[in-house]
Amino acid sequence: MENIHQPTKEQIREWLARRRQNPAPIPDAKQIRRQLGWEQDDHACQQPIQQAA
Repeated sequence: MENIHQPTKEQIREWLARRRQNPAPIPDAKQIRRQLGWEQDDHACQQPIQQAA
């Protein structure tokens, strides 16, 4: 099962407030996730799949 860390509402509100102060173009989805710390747990994705014998 994947472990996904989702940002809190407060973190999203803070990010949006910073975006309003900075009129730069909106970054791509990967950059937004990185800025919010919204990433998958790499360990869950890299576990080998065991096959039944």
